[in-house]
Amino acid sequence: MNTFTGIGNLGADPELRQTPSGRAVTNFNLAIDRRYYTGQGEDRRLVRETDWIPVVVWNGLAETCAQYLQKGSKICVEGSIRPRQYSDRNNVQHNTFEIVASKIHFLDRIRSTDDTVGETAGATSMEAAEAELSQAVSQL
Repeated sequence: MNTFTGIGNLGADPELRQTPSGRAVTNFNLAIDRRYYTGQGEDRRLVRETDWIPVVVWNGLAETCAQYLQKGSKICVEGSIRPRQYSDRNNVQHNTFEIVASKIHFLDRIRSTDDTVGETAGATSMEAAEAELSQAVSQL
C-alpha cells in the first residue's frame, strides 16, 4: 500500500505551470512540524523540527490550488509517494521522493479570486473551493 496523508503549511505560493501537452501542474513544499522530547528528568526538553515534503498536483486540482492557496495555508494532503531521480549542475545523480496529491483539504480560510476573504470565508473543504470556482466560471 502506497498512501500518504499529511497536515502542514505551504512554504511558498504555489506556481501553476503547463506541461508541453497542456496539462496543468503545480509543485509546493509542505512544512510539517515534528515535536519530541530529549533527555530525562531536569534535562528533558522539547525539540521542534520541520520536515519539508515536496508535493506535486496535477490537472484541475493544480489549478484550484494555484488559485486559492498561498504561503502559510494550512492543508491536508492525501496521495501517494513517488521516488524520483535528478541530476544537479555538476551532473551528480540524486534520489528523492515527492507526494503526488490525489486530494487536498483546505483547513483554514481560503482566499477568493480578488485575494480578499469573500463569501467562502471559513470554508474548510475542497468542495467549497470548487463550488466558488464553478460559480466564477459560470459568470464569465
